[in-house]
Amino acid sequence: MTHKHAISFLRKADVTHRLKVCRNTLRSMISDGMFPPSVPIGPRAVGFIEYEVEQTLDAMISGSSTAEIKALVRALVLKRQDKRGGC
Repeated sequence: MTHKHAISFLRKADVTHRLKVCRNTLRSMISDGMFPPSVPIGPRAVGFIEYEVEQTLDAMISGSSTAEIKALVRALVLKRQDKRGGC
């Protein structure tokens, strides 16, 4: 049985604060596949899906390898696409 959850979003400032990095470092992490990209949440606004941020941070904290984190990020992004296709 599938459960629907309310999706919470974090703004870029919240994410950089949690990671303790600047915006440029966050951008590099995203382009390197080490962090899930933001999603549009309005005409001129983007947000980061909170559970994706938490899962990625948990992987980093637990000492996952770069390859494992990149695989996690890919899986999270694919999961988004699956959800979008199911609407």
